[in-house]
Amino acid sequence: MRSIWFVTSILAASCTTSNEPAPGSRAEYEGCEPKLPPEEELCGENLVCQYTLDSSRAFCAPSCTTPSSDVYMQSPECPGFKGFSNYCGESPYDLSCIINCDASCPDGLGLVCDTGRCVGQDDP
Repeated sequence: MRSIWFVTSILAASCTTSNEPAPGSRAEYEGCEPKLPPEEELCGENLVCQYTLDSSRAFCAPSCTTPSSDVYMQSPECPGFKGFSNYCGESPYDLSCIINCDASCPDGLGLVCDTGRCVGQDDP
């Protein structure tokens, strides 16, 4: 009888799913939810939830440690994209890599250009 209860409880636990993303599960440039406590942060290791005043455009950006003195020069701490400069700047809670843009963002990242910097798309 105990073995049936045990098997049933295991099956019930494995069938329970959540639509909520697990902390640390979001990859680089995926959408995230800003202002979460560190233990609930959705962005993976070495990523920061970057956003501007419009928090619906938040995304997981690479973190960095030294603010760039020139925002138009490529930071050695940030990934490089041909035709774009990526500098280390302040996000509301931490330093992260910010991609400058004129009209578009690097292909394949799922970002859009807004007021000179790449941001996430509405409602990640």
